[in-house]
This record gives sequence, C-alpha cells and structure tokens, in this order.
Amino acid sequence: MRKYLICLLFPFLLNNLYAEEKKEEKKEIKRHSFSAEETLSVTDDALWNLAKAKYQYTLPRLEQLLESSFDYNKTDGKIKRDLFRVHHKLDYKVEKYYGFFDTDYQKDKVNYQILYFTFGLGTRIKFFKLDLGYGYKIVDKTPMVNVSSFSIGAERNINTKWKLGGSFSAKQPLKERPRKASLYSELTVKYKLVEHFNVVASYTKIREKPKDPNDSWEKFALRVGVNYEYEN
Repeated sequence: MRKYLICLLFPFLLNNLYAEEKKEEKKEIKRHSFSAEETLSVTDDALWNLAKAKYQYTLPRLEQLLESSFDYNKTDGKIKRDLFRVHHKLDYKVEKYYGFFDTDYQKDKVNYQILYFTFGLGTRIKFFKLDLGYGYKIVDKTPMVNVSSFSIGAERNINTKWKLGGSFSAKQPLKERPRKASLYSELTVKYKLVEHFNVVASYTKIREKPKDPNDSWEKFALRVGVNYEYEN
C-alpha cells in the first residue's frame, strides 16, 4: 500500500518542486481554470445524474489536470451505475513531445473499486496525439486482481466553438480512438445567466465496443443542467 500512496503523491511533489524553480524566473506564465457542472436526465424508465468538477493549472511546460465526477444511472428500476471517480493527470512538455503521469481512481458500488496509474511518453501533431506508456491496475474484488501492461494509444481531438449571439454559445468536442474503435461526440449549448454561471444543454453520442455482447455499440444521452466556470 505504501508504494501506491507514493505513486499518488508523486505528481503533487513534482508540481511543487517545479513551481519553486519557476519563481526564480523573471517571466512566468500561469493559467488557472475551474469548472463545475450538475446535469440531470429523466425519462419514463431512466434517471441519469452526472455531477463533475475540473481544475486545470498550466505553466509553460507543465500542465496539471484534476477532475472528479459522480455518475448515477437507474433504468427500469435497476441501478446500472453508481460511480465516483477522481482523475489526475500531469504532462511535462518539451516542444511537440511530452511525458505524462496519469492516476485514475474509481469507486463503483455496482461493480468494483479500481485504481489505475500509467506513465510514458507521447507526441502531439495538430489534432492528433500518440503515446506509449506503462500502466498498472488494481481491482478491489475477491480475490484482488493486479494487472500491469504496456500500452500504445492514438487519439484525435477536435474542439469546435461558436458564438451564437447574445448570451448563447456552443461547442462540439470530438474524440476518436481508432485503436479501440471508439468515438465520443457531444454538442453543448450554453446560456449565460450571470458572470461565471450558465445553463447548459448537451447531447452526447458514444460509439464503442460494449462489454456485454448483447448491448448496443451506440449510446445517447440528453442532459440539462447548471455550469460554473472561472479562468484566471
């Protein structure tokens, strides 16, 4: 257990050491951003609640992302998902290349608790990202399962934004992983209420290979909620 705690604390220690080093430089560029969102989708046979928060801290070569979420889905009176997730990612960039350390903790009351961390190297070319890493996964069940593996990941990200006039805006992120044959597409429309607060409506489409062969490859979700955003 001690080595797992060290792996979790390592990104924060590295970030503090790098921040102290940057203080000695005359020119320093920092960017903080925080967002929180609560959305709810209700139909005759399903209830879907998603609450999430994200914090991002960026320096010229260092980018840190910390996000948490709670995902609850009840369909036909049966709980399909009751998941709490904390995700932390640290990227150190040198021109087009970067090193990364990624930690993901998931506590699922329907399935199992999972701790997964991976580190490696990657490169970004415009909208395309390619990385090579080594990962270790701990699944808390009886008996406990530990799995380590090398991974090669390819991903294409396109994030399109529009200003619709007045207080309305929209964005459409597209994330594609050719190796896993998965596609994530979302259309979100925001209406600004007051400073930092928005009403959001989103339509999400996910296409990926299901764990159960009887399930569909495509999943859809329509959500309405409130969003808070701050950037400095």
